[in-house]
Amino acid sequence: MMGADVSALGGEGSGVTPRICLEIFARKASVEAEGHSRWSVELGYVEVYNERVSDLLAKRRKGAKAADEECVEVREHPSRGVFLEGQRLVEVASLDDVVRLMEVGNGVRHTAATKMNDRSSRSHAIVMLVLHEERTMTTKAGETIKTAGKSSRMNLVDLAGSERVAQSQVEGQQFKEATHINLSLTTLGRVIDALADMAEKKGKSQWTLPPYRDSKLTFILKDSLGGNSKTFMLATVSPSALNYDETLSTLRYASRAREIVTVAQVNEDPRARRIRELEEQMASMRENLSAADPAYVSELEEKLALLEAEAQKRAADLQALEKEREHNQLQERLLRATEAERSELESRAAALQQEMSATRRQADEMQAQNLRLKEEQARKERELMEEMAAKAAAFSVVRRRKDAEIASGREKLEATVAQLVKGQREREAALDALQTHQRRLQSALAGSERTAAERDELQRQLAELQAERTRLTQAVAAQEKMNRDLQRVQEECEETERQRDAALCALAEMEARYHESVFHLTTLLDLATEWEDELHERAVAERDAAAAAEVDEATAAAERSQTAMNRLRESLEA
Repeated sequence: MMGADVSALGGEGSGVTPRICLEIFARKASVEAEGHSRWSVELGYVEVYNERVSDLLAKRRKGAKAADEECVEVREHPSRGVFLEGQRLVEVASLDDVVRLMEVGNGVRHTAATKMNDRSSRSHAIVMLVLHEERTMTTKAGETIKTAGKSSRMNLVDLAGSERVAQSQVEGQQFKEATHINLSLTTLGRVIDALADMAEKKGKSQWTLPPYRDSKLTFILKDSLGGNSKTFMLATVSPSALNYDETLSTLRYASRAREIVTVAQVNEDPRARRIRELEEQMASMRENLSAADPAYVSELEEKLALLEAEAQKRAADLQALEKEREHNQLQERLLRATEAERSELESRAAALQQEMSATRRQADEMQAQNLRLKEEQARKERELMEEMAAKAAAFSVVRRRKDAEIASGREKLEATVAQLVKGQREREAALDALQTHQRRLQSALAGSERTAAERDELQRQLAELQAERTRLTQAVAAQEKMNRDLQRVQEECEETERQRDAALCALAEMEARYHESVFHLTTLLDLATEWEDELHERAVAERDAAAAAEVDEATAAAERSQTAMNRLRESLEA
C-alpha cells in the first residue's frame, strides 16, 4: 500500500492504517473463535532516509538523542525473500498498541518545514504488519498437536513527495534530502516501467531484471511490487493549476503502475497443506457416511481410519520437524550469540593489543627520551666544564696580569712616594734656609750702612731668593698634586682588587649553579628511570590481567554455551 501522509497514517478521521488494523483484529478474533488456529500480529516501523534504513521502533541507548538513527540492513533470502536484518518487530493486540507504537516512531522520524509544506516528510516511511498462523489438530487419543500455518506480511508505505527545489527553496541538508528522495522515486519509476513492460510483453521484455537494488526503497518493496503480493496505490494530486505538471506526472506514474500484473499465492507450508487436504477429505467422508450403504460405509470407515492415521502421522512428523526446526533455530541463535561474544572478545583483545602496543610505543619513546636527556646532560656537562675551564684559565691570566700590574704599580708608587718625600724634605729644608738667609739680608739692609753696590747685590740676592722660594712653592704644589694622583692610583688599585674579589665570588656562584644543575639533571634522570620501570611493570601487569580476563570470559562463554546446550537436550528429551 503506497500513499500520502493523511491517507496512510490518518488525519482528523480514520485513515487507511487504522481501518486496516481494525479489520485485521476483527478477522483475527473471528477466526480464533473457531478454535482451530491462533494468529499473532507483529508491527514494524522503518524509514528510508538518505539511502539509510532506520528502525523507528528500535530501543534507543541511554543518553541517545531523538535524531540518532538505529540503522538496519536489507537482506534477501531464497525462501524468506527480502527482510530487514536486526529489525525490531513488536507484537500488538489492539489498535491502541498500533497507534502508540506509531506515535513513538513518528517522534524520531525526519521532518522539516519548507516553502511548500510546514511539516514535510524528509524520508519514506514503511509500516510493516506481519501475521503468523499456528494451527492445531486433535488425535484419537485426545492429544492436541501443533501444525504449521500460514504467514503474511503487509507493507503500508508513506512515500515522501517529489520536490522541485526551485519551488521548495531548500538548501544545505534539506537539499541533500530532496536529492535522495527524488532519486529513490526515480528508481521506483524505473522499476514500475520495467514491470509494466514485462507484463505487456509477457516476460519477453528488454529488461532482464528490474533495478530493485538501485535504491533501498525499491529493494525493500521488491516482493510488494513484482512478487507474491497484491498491491494498491493511492496517488495524491492537486486541484491547483499551478501544480499542473506535477499532477500530470503523478497520473502518468499511477497509470503506468496499473499495467503491472502480480499473482498472490498463499504462503503455506507444503506439509501443512497436505494435512489440511487430509482433514478436508475426512470431513467429506464423514458427510458421505450418512447416505451410503453399510458395505460402502465400512469401506469408507477403513479409508477414513487410514486417512486419520496418515494425518496423525504427518502431524506428528510435522510436530517433530517443528521441534527440530526450533532446535536448529535455537542452536543457530546460540551459535550467533557465541559468535557475537567471540567477536566481541576478539575485538576487545584487539583493542587491548592496540593499547598494549601504544603503551609499549610510549615506553619506547620514554626510553628514547631518557637516552636523549642523558646525552643532552652529558653534552651540557662537557660544554659547561669547557666553559668553566676557559673562564678559569682566562681569569687566571687576567689575575696574574693584574697582580703583576698591581705589584709593579705599588713598587713604583712606593719609590715615587719615597722620592717625593725626600724631595719635599729637601725643598722644605732649602726653603727654611732661604727664609733664614732672607731674614739675615733684610736685617743687614736695615741695620748697617752699605754702599749702593752692596745694596743692589743684596737686592739681587733677595730677588733670587724670592724666585727660588716661588719655585719651591710651585714644586710643593706639584708634589701635592702628585700625591693626589698617587692617592687616586691607589684607589684604582683597591677598586681592581675589589673587582677581582667580585669575579672570584661570581666564579664560585657559577660553580655552585653548575653543581645544582648537575644535581637536578641527575634527579630528573632518576625519576625518568623510575617512571619507565613503573610504566613497564604496569604494562606487563595489564597485559597479564587482560589475558587472564580474556581466558576467564572465554571459559565462562564456553560454560554458558554448554549449559544452554544441556538445557536444550533436556528439553528435547522431555
